[in-house]
Amino acid sequence: MGKRQREEGSSQELRRQIESYLAEGKQCSQCLLLALKDIIGVHDDVLTTATRTLGRGMGGSGAVCGALTAGILALGLANQRGSEQAGAMDGVPSRYGRSAPPRNDFLDIYAPAEPPEFVQCRELISRFSQEVVPHAGSFNCRDISGIDWSLPNAEELSRYYAPNGAMTQCADLISRTADIVVSLVEGQRPYAA
Repeated sequence: MGKRQREEGSSQELRRQIESYLAEGKQCSQCLLLALKDIIGVHDDVLTTATRTLGRGMGGSGAVCGALTAGILALGLANQRGSEQAGAMDGVPSRYGRSAPPRNDFLDIYAPAEPPEFVQCRELISRFSQEVVPHAGSFNCRDISGIDWSLPNAEELSRYYAPNGAMTQCADLISRTADIVVSLVEGQRPYAA
């Protein structure tokens, strides 16, 4: 089996898992982390309980997509091993007790040390905006789903749950986000969609 076939098989398996979790009534954020649990190395029920609040656009507000925010969490979790040093941020302004002079007198701050996962997070956001937003229309759940989750009406919900409705689009979006996270964790570009 070639590399591309393995990637497609992995992608299809992630999609199957995501659809199964959606059918159980899980939020998009939970679906993403549950599908990626082996890749990110976290099998904690507390995590999936906590990520429920990211669903429907951060606490049902319709704001930033729960799959995107969960993807950012997944990158942090995947990089947790050996990141104790990277997590200690330098970048503290000298006026807050640093004795060494700042590296940039003009800004009066130290050049910040950046955790390596920040680069991956920016890449996820960039690729989400290039690969997902053109199809979904926005980073925001209310635009993607077509529902005001704070007060959904029957018509919106019918469209969302209809065959090939917005829930199908959400499953696509969660799957695509999972594929991007996997490629970033594994250090490779995903196959062409």
